[in-house]
Amino acid sequence: MIKEENNNEFDLQFAAAELMGILFKTHREFVGELVGTLQNSMLPAAFASDNQKRKKFGIFVLDDMVEHLGPSFFTQEQFGQIVQIICSFSSDKSAALRQASGYGIGIIAQNSGDAF
Repeated sequence: MIKEENNNEFDLQFAAAELMGILFKTHREFVGELVGTLQNSMLPAAFASDNQKRKKFGIFVLDDMVEHLGPSFFTQEQFGQIVQIICSFSSDKSAALRQASGYGIGIIAQNSGDAF
């Protein structure tokens, strides 16, 4: 029963990440406060966790930030931190985290011209 509850929790987290991505894509001008909350509390907690699924949630959110908000949404320092976090998972022992990181690295490369 506990395993089932944990799976439900992670399903909800991924659904939330997907919804945030949609908000970033469709309501860019209204997500500043959400992005601040994510950067200051939710994402640091996800990445500090020992749980792979929480880290994957964090990478998904960062990937969506880069893809839909772009480098121009952030200060150069903030965007640099996002890039650093995404890239730090490119050699993780977890294939799922490496895949999420690889996707983010591709999006960063695709949008790198927007940063300058």
